[in-house]
Amino acid sequence: MTPVWMAEELGLFKKYNLEAQLIYIPSSATSVQALLGGSVDVNTPGSSGVVIAAARGVQVVAVAASTRRAPFTLFTQPEITKPEDLKGKVTGVTRFNSTTHMMTVLILRKLHLENFVSVRQMRDVPRHAQRSVTRSFLHARPDTLERVLRAYVEGLAAFLGQKERAKNILAKYMRRSQPEFLEETFDTASKYLEPIPRVDRRIVPVILDFAGIKDVNPHEVAARVIDNSVLEKLQRKKVFDNLFGKKK
Repeated sequence: MTPVWMAEELGLFKKYNLEAQLIYIPSSATSVQALLGGSVDVNTPGSSGVVIAAARGVQVVAVAASTRRAPFTLFTQPEITKPEDLKGKVTGVTRFNSTTHMMTVLILRKLHLENFVSVRQMRDVPRHAQRSVTRSFLHARPDTLERVLRAYVEGLAAFLGQKERAKNILAKYMRRSQPEFLEETFDTASKYLEPIPRVDRRIVPVILDFAGIKDVNPHEVAARVIDNSVLEKLQRKKVFDNLFGKKK
C-alpha cells in the first residue's frame, strides 16, 4: 500500500485525471467481493485471496504486484531459540486465509511443525499486495487501468527516492510515530518493493497448495488470474527506464 499512499499524497491520481478514493477493506475475501460487486474498480487484496478466488472460477485478474518476495519476519518470545521450541505454542496471524496465515502455515509445514503449533487470528495490518481488477474492467477500460498503474509506479519511485517524506506518510497512514518503527518499516519496504511490479506465476502453485486446492491445474489458473499486459505496455513506453533507470 505504501506507493498508493504516496501517490495519493502527491496528487498523482489527479495528475492522470483519476478521482481516486482510498478505502480500507480489512480482508482479501471482502476485498474481492467488493470488486465483484462493483463497489470498487481496483483493489489491493493479498495474493492468496485473488488466486483462491480465481481457482474457484471468479473472474478476477492480478495486473501488478508490490513484491515477488515475502517481506515477513517470525517474531517469538525470547525463550524460543530454535524451531523445535515452537511445539505446543501459539502463533498469531492477521486473519485466516490471509497472506500472513499462508506464510505461517508454509513455514511451519517446512519445519514439520504444522500439526504442533496453534494458529490464532489477531487483527489486520496494511498488506504488500497485488493490484487486481475484474476481467471485464480490464477489457472495457484498459486506458483507465494504465493511468492507475502510472500513478502507482510514480508513487513507488517517489516513495523509494524521498525517504523522509515517505516516513511521514507511513506515520500518517499507519498511525505510528516511533522513529525506530518508521525507519525499519521504510527499510523493509524499500528492500522488497519491485520497481517493475510484475505478477509472478510461481506464486500460484504455492497458494493452491496452502489452500488445499488439488482439483485444478496451476498453469491454467495462472493463465486466468495473471495479466501483465498493461505493465508490459508501460515498459515499452520506457516508463520504468525514466523513473528507475535502465538497470531495473
